[in-house]
Amino acid sequence: MSKYCVKKPYTVVVAVVMVIVLGVISFMNMVTDLLPAMELPYVVVVTTMPGASPEQVESQITAPLEAGLGTVNGVTNVTSTSSENVSAVVLEFDSGTNMDSAMVNLSTAADQVRGLLPDTAGNPMLLQISPDMLPVMIAAVDMEGMDVYQLTDFASETVIPAFERQAGVASVSGTGLVEKSVEIRLSEEKIEAINTRVLASVDEELSDARAELDDAKKKVEDGRTELENGKTALENRQGDTAAELADASAQLDSAIAQAQALASQQTALEASKAALEAEKKAMEQAAAMQPQLNMLAAGIVQAAVATGPDGAALVTRPEGVSEEEWAAAQADPALFIGQYVSDEVWAAAAGSLPGGLPEGFDSMTRAQFLSALDAPARVAELETALSDLETELIAAKAMAEQAKAGVEKAQEAYKKLEEGKILAAAGFGSASAQLAAAESALKEGEAQLEDAQEQFEDARAAALEQADMSALLTKEMVANLVMAQNFAMPAGYLYQGEDQYLLKVGDAFSSVEEVENALLLHMDAGDVGDVRLSDVADVTVIDNSGESYARMNGNPAVAVSIQKTSTASTSEVSKTVNEAIEELEAKYPGLRITPLMDQGVYIQMTVDSVLSNLGWGAVLAVLVLALFLKDLRPTLVVAFSIPISLMFAVVLMYFSGVTLNMISLSGLALGVGMLVDNSIVVVENVYRLRGLG
Repeated sequence: MSKYCVKKPYTVVVAVVMVIVLGVISFMNMVTDLLPAMELPYVVVVTTMPGASPEQVESQITAPLEAGLGTVNGVTNVTSTSSENVSAVVLEFDSGTNMDSAMVNLSTAADQVRGLLPDTAGNPMLLQISPDMLPVMIAAVDMEGMDVYQLTDFASETVIPAFERQAGVASVSGTGLVEKSVEIRLSEEKIEAINTRVLASVDEELSDARAELDDAKKKVEDGRTELENGKTALENRQGDTAAELADASAQLDSAIAQAQALASQQTALEASKAALEAEKKAMEQAAAMQPQLNMLAAGIVQAAVATGPDGAALVTRPEGVSEEEWAAAQADPALFIGQYVSDEVWAAAAGSLPGGLPEGFDSMTRAQFLSALDAPARVAELETALSDLETELIAAKAMAEQAKAGVEKAQEAYKKLEEGKILAAAGFGSASAQLAAAESALKEGEAQLEDAQEQFEDARAAALEQADMSALLTKEMVANLVMAQNFAMPAGYLYQGEDQYLLKVGDAFSSVEEVENALLLHMDAGDVGDVRLSDVADVTVIDNSGESYARMNGNPAVAVSIQKTSTASTSEVSKTVNEAIEELEAKYPGLRITPLMDQGVYIQMTVDSVLSNLGWGAVLAVLVLALFLKDLRPTLVVAFSIPISLMFAVVLMYFSGVTLNMISLSGLALGVGMLVDNSIVVVENVYRLRGLG
């Protein structure tokens, strides 16, 4: 090579010129960054669970994720943090692990663990840690005359979109933005007010039984009065005895008929209660088997849409249903089976499962299976119906007991009157004995009335206890009802001639008034009727302004974090964002955007420092050579070889994809020193060979 360069000097000159030109072009177009691209062996798995305490997050999310993800090949260390609503699991891999393969393995393991997590938990998110995750710039935004609420709207609607439109910007996120939410708190005072209305209604229903008891007591008192009067006018009432017996017989028949009717009503209520309890037990068993039912439903859906041996599926996408809607329907087995699976398809899909339906499910029809899937909601309805039925049954029992006592009293009175008729016919001498017997009968009737009164009071206390809404309206019940009503999803299209109408299921809340008017339950107790959320809870709008506090230039401020795309130059993105800041400040008087951290500044400082050191190193190396060699030609050779070699290195860096960063520039500076050392050795060897002739 050396002989060729000596013999072809012009070719070498042309090659050197090409290297210099390519080097200048490459240097001007190279991507500048603070650090080179590095693959760190760390992956963070983030899972959310709204409304969960740190203890619930640790036991229900973090522990299953640690057990399932810790067995992935290459994991050397697992650390986790469980906080309110969020679980973060950090996985450390071996330094030589292929992180792309590791991410695939982690994704598979996370999908397997997902079935063990609660239904309210979100899907685990996998985040690979890399230097590119660092934001290019963090800036504080404040505006003269704006409070934190106005500043939040201005930053969300104007500042952040303006940054997102810049070339090379991947995402812009805000910190300190005020977010509003609706808070629902159960009110003991409101629940107590409804309880008072319910109890008043129960008292009104029991008042009829109390009135009948009062009537019986009045009849006993009237009988005692009649007996007292009979002591002095027994002879004058012999002619009226037959009429009194007829009236007593009619009253006895009426009391017996009333008692029989009440007994029949009580029997019917007890039968209804037994039926509801049996249904509740069945629904509770179905609710306990929800995981199996959900897995079986998913299997039925897969079997229904799977292609059979004849190349056709049991259920195909109906005309007018898009692919996205068809996929969304398959993701909700209950919706899919209820809307697209007929009884014949159900039987065929169940038969196509491996081994058919499991024992206990093989006798279920499609309607029974859908009812079992809705078991938790049906259990709540049955509990409400049983509570109402128990109140009615207690009242019926009290009324039946009172009617029974009335029948016994009427029978006893009728018997005594019959005896009085016989004794009156025997003569006045036996009248005193009849009156004594009647007196004894009246005392027994009074004792029976006292027992009936005690039974009535016990029944009333039990009914009032059953009517307490404090045990019915729990936080979980209200949360589930609000969540069920705040639901909306597309349900396909309805075609009428050439017109097409979009259908949707449910209707999500759009205002605080709709949340307050959400229907919780209906009570047929007096004037209670529909019980809405505002009747039992306080609904207020809150925000997170108290969780963070920031001020800049004496004004409320928010912070924006700007991240670049993976292929963009950090310094170019920083320059573009700074230009956008100047435009925004010029367009909106009073707006101040203050960069708190700017990687572009750090990069420029680093590049300038390294280039300065490189240049001074080259100059000093040439001066040292000139001082010690005392010969201009070898000094010029070394002086020219330094920039030419650097340009050639820059060309190779550009075409190999190496960025201009702190590490690569330090390598170039180190290369200058090595080049000078090698040049001195070569020049010394040239002088030695010349000295040898």
